[in-house]
Amino acid sequence: MTNVLGFDDLADMSPVPAGYAGLNWSGLDTLSDLDPWFGSGYENGLVSPPNVVFNPYGGNVEISASNSFNLVSAYLTGGLDGMHVEVLGYVGSYLACDQTYALSESAPTLVTFNFLGVTDVAFIPEPMTQFVMDNLTVSGNDLPQLPPPSATSPPPVRRRTPVPWSIWEPWSPQPSGTSSFRLTCPGCPSPFHREWLIC
Repeated sequence: MTNVLGFDDLADMSPVPAGYAGLNWSGLDTLSDLDPWFGSGYENGLVSPPNVVFNPYGGNVEISASNSFNLVSAYLTGGLDGMHVEVLGYVGSYLACDQTYALSESAPTLVTFNFLGVTDVAFIPEPMTQFVMDNLTVSGNDLPQLPPPSATSPPPVRRRTPVPWSIWEPWSPQPSGTSSFRLTCPGCPSPFHREWLIC
């Protein structure tokens, strides 16, 4: 069976579950609310709405199966321009394929792997940062047949919406000693946004 996986039937901001499309997954989460990511690789990487998948902490991604499968192709988009992804294909413990691909942040790149008969595939971002994947094509005799994604549907037109920024109370600077602070960040554009307090 050959499947084009758009991940569009998965919930927003959830890991791709083990057994999805007959494969095991590690290091990939879904993303469907792309409004806060206006103009970024996350929005630009959308091929079939509404979902893309990405490596949320910039780490490696692994796809595996107990029986062999074929990694055919995927649309990949960089979280930043100039990044690369090294893709390793294993048959058991034997490294059968090793290719590195340059990614753009401004548009998805159709990468044709043609890794045939592999049991484990690893995606290694260089540098260690996030990348986006959509419409992954895999095939194999033991894979279930899934409906294709809505590849013919154009991505929705998105508008930049204002996002309220963090509010500190009380305002800095404060006199020396011990102070208590309250920080709010409603509508933060990044699910992995961090605030730093420098004293």
